Amino acid sequence: MQAVSRQIEWRERQRLGQRAGGWLLCAGVLLSAGACASSGRLQAVRGAEPNSSWVAIKGARVAQVASGVQVEMPDAPYRARYTDAQGTYYKASVPLLYRTSLGTVCAMDGGLYLRYDSQGEARIWTEPVLLKPTMPYPTYFEVERHLP
Repeated sequence: MQAVSRQIEWRERQRLGQRAGGWLLCAGVLLSAGACASSGRLQAVRGAEPNSSWVAIKGARVAQVASGVQVEMPDAPYRARYTDAQGTYYKASVPLLYRTSLGTVCAMDGGLYLRYDSQGEARIWTEPVLLKPTMPYPTYFEVERHLP
């Protein structure tokens, strides 16, 4: 009887440890996002929400961004939100979902960054930390541009 009780207690501890590890991994993802901020000056896009240009992802919307971490990008539209000297930040209408291999899910505001010289490849970015958008992962998605 005691052996069964110990085994159940051990399983509970192991499961709680995995959850805590997942939250720590998620916290690490968020901190790394803050550490990799873009250095350009941002300007808000006029008429940013309903009337601006937008992009849509072609193909798969899930990508592995780090060992044990995947990002699930929402459906279109991604509306123009900010611009800098190199490109435009397109914000998703709902948060991006980061999932870890341990089952932890983190939702973060952000979207896709499209350089002016790009031929349709956009990079993931997350909402500004210390007034600058972050681009923690060099993960690209093929996108289609739409004008208002």
